[in-house]
Amino acid sequence: IPGVTRQLRWIKAGDELYVLDAPGVLPSSLEDQTAAQNLAICNDIGKASYLESAIAGVLVERVRGLPKSEEILRTMEDRYKISPKGVTGEEYVYMLADRLFNGHIETAGARMLRDYGKGNLGKFALELPPK
Repeated sequence: IPGVTRQLRWIKAGDELYVLDAPGVLPSSLEDQTAAQNLAICNDIGKASYLESAIAGVLVERVRGLPKSEEILRTMEDRYKISPKGVTGEEYVYMLADRLFNGHIETAGARMLRDYGKGNLGKFALELPPK
């Protein structure tokens, strides 16, 4: 959760993998929109700076560019009972809003982002390391 880390902290993330959690300061505006969107998807910047519905739509589009996209999209379809095939990410969020949240698109976007954060859509990274 942004703003929670107050000091350096090592976290064991696997047998041979440790992650260093450190307090950070984000610039007030990020010129790299891809980085800003990834931070929003991961809930690493304040929610006041973006619409969750728009960022959830970006999440769907990002998934389509990943190596295991078919598997992840199938997980989304199984979870929400709506196929993401043939629609944009934004349209998918609207469909989810209509199906589950009486048309409240921000609630639908928040649900998708929360599900991603909890690993309910599968455990995957939004970007691959450079080759």
